[in-house]
Amino acid sequence: MSQDNFFSLPLGIQNQSNSDRWTLIDQFTIEDMAGPWEISYESVTSKPLLEAISSRNIIEGYLGGPCWINSKRDKNSLAKYLNPLFYRSVQLELDEECIRIVPSEGSWDLSPKIYEILSENEIESEKPLEDTTHEIIEKAHVLFDKDEQNLSQCLLNEIFNLIPELEKIFTETSIKNENLKFGNHPWTFFLPPTSSTPYTYHILQDYSELEKQLRDKPSVIGGLKLLEYWPSSQNLNKSELLPIVPLNDSQKM
Repeated sequence: MSQDNFFSLPLGIQNQSNSDRWTLIDQFTIEDMAGPWEISYESVTSKPLLEAISSRNIIEGYLGGPCWINSKRDKNSLAKYLNPLFYRSVQLELDEECIRIVPSEGSWDLSPKIYEILSENEIESEKPLEDTTHEIIEKAHVLFDKDEQNLSQCLLNEIFNLIPELEKIFTETSIKNENLKFGNHPWTFFLPPTSSTPYTYHILQDYSELEKQLRDKPSVIGGLKLLEYWPSSQNLNKSELLPIVPLNDSQKM
């Protein structure tokens, strides 16, 4: 599984969301990250995914946002992708008039695409991002309660405060894709690639980070010392094996 396939949602022909794996949620304005959230059936812009949801073939997936768009060269063309900033596991409950998005176990996570951007641009945050996700969301809620900006913009503002370099990168990608007719910072419901989960993605990310650290500092291997070969010269207590005692008839039963 390619790591890029998980959180980069490809925009199809004419940049429309008509995928059986993900959909934009039209006119969805999030006002509380705790949930649950209600959306209309009409807000699911992907017809194939709407059919799967309506027939109850799809009852769980991931809510992601706010989203930004980036471009990536794919063979001989420039492909565009939608990327959620945060994501979390959710379940869908269907009523006659609406779809209820209910948070599953777990919490909001920052998309690994952010870590990838920081690594590619050699940017380091003052605090580990995995430890600040809850803090970012809490501060965004405080800002949302005081200001007139929507919660999506507040979330972006808070992560920009933490990592100012990200704002420049996001602004540049927005300018490059300003011709796309999407609402500001849309949200998406998406499914993982077949036979994959976000945990698989995180494991791959952890292995990549481990390989990088070992390349940079091969002598600093931490807990991997446990896997080192013990030299034969090391003094070990040797014990003599007791002679093998044959089983008697009752033991053979």
